[in-house]
Formats: sequence, structure tokens, C-alpha cells
Amino acid sequence: MSGDRTIIPTNLMSWPRVENLLPDQKLIVCALWANRFQNCSGCFLLPLSMFSVSVSIKEQAVQDALHEFQRRDLIDADWKTGEVYVLDWLRFHSFKTGRSLAIYWRQVDRVQSDQLREVIHRKSVLFKLSRDKSVSYPPNNNLNYFNSNSNNEARPGETWGEFNLRRMRGG
Repeated sequence: MSGDRTIIPTNLMSWPRVENLLPDQKLIVCALWANRFQNCSGCFLLPLSMFSVSVSIKEQAVQDALHEFQRRDLIDADWKTGEVYVLDWLRFHSFKTGRSLAIYWRQVDRVQSDQLREVIHRKSVLFKLSRDKSVSYPPNNNLNYFNSNSNNEARPGETWGEFNLRRMRGG
């Protein structure tokens, strides 16, 4: 089923950059794709000791694996800020609506590392994720969340945030 999406690419273990890693390193690669510190931008602050405990691998081994992953272009990292960016993230995560793009860019804005922010911006251009994309969201007419007397239709050119604010103010 080509339309199915998974958090971790289903063929990750057969990637040439991954297939000859050690078993512990393969576990760490999977954990980088799906862990509690990860967010929708693919770049996150990785508390090494907590992450090591979660994968049950010694901290030094995790650190060595991360350096190896960086060498193999699986991740980019800023060791000063402790942030890690999964380089292939945008190949498997799409942001097709204005709302999902806004959430994506909000996460990118939280990245502390200038180096990683630059990498993310280059990848975003490559995958055509524009910060300036403005999308209007009229409410779904099949669902009646508001009473029939309220002004529950988006105006032409109105963003979701503007619509929501106007709806909350009752005007």
C-alpha cells in the first residue's frame, strides 16, 4: 500500500548506510526516528543519559554510535547544544496543510543551533516547505460544531488563526 505512512521507514534496515551497522547501532537508529524527545521537525534536544537508559545501551556506546551516524550522513548534530537532526526526516514526513506547516516551522524556530537550523532550512527548500504558505481553512460543513446562528464560515483569504479568533470573539 503506497499511501501508508509509518513513523520509521519500513525499509530503514536495508538502507546502505544502515545495513552494515552493529545490532545495537541499528536499535539506536530506530530510536532516533521514534523517541519521546523527537518532534515533527526531525530536530530535537537529545539528553544522552536519558536516551541511553531508554535503549538500554551504555552512554559511551550511544555517543560513539551518534558520531558514526553523523559520519554516515544519517544525522547531523551540534554537540554544543546537544541537538540532533535526522537528515532523512522530510523524505518520510510531509506537511501538506497550512496548519501542519505552521507547527513544523514553530518547531524549527525552537532549534538552538544555528548550524542545524541552516541544514533544516536547506532541506525545507529541497522539499518545498515554504514558511510563507498561507492557507485558509473553512470549517467542515459536514460537522456542526457551532450553533446555526454563529458566523461559522471562513472569509476569502482568511487564515485559520484569523477565523478561529473571529469565531471565539463571536464576530
